[in-house]
Amino acid sequence: MAKHDQASLSGNAADAFTNAKNDVSLSAFAACMPKRKLDARETTFMVVAKLDDSGAVVQTWHQGDSDLATCFENQVKQAKFIHPPRSPFYTYFDVK
Repeated sequence: MAKHDQASLSGNAADAFTNAKNDVSLSAFAACMPKRKLDARETTFMVVAKLDDSGAVVQTWHQGDSDLATCFENQVKQAKFIHPPRSPFYTYFDVK
């Protein structure tokens, strides 16, 4: 569902949403990256977020079992996105 929702955006809306996601990703990685080298298991995860009509995150979940995935999800929970075209709107972060 998240892939479908994101793919449904076009033009300026798609660009703005991509920029917002990039900002969230950069902020989450800055807050969550440990000071040690990570193995592949720790850096492969997905976080999905459900947004309301204002762009606020109302629900999240993640796939991947690492402290980085949990921290990243917690950062996404606090994020604010642009107003999506419909509610609920799902977005995802696929980290590999």
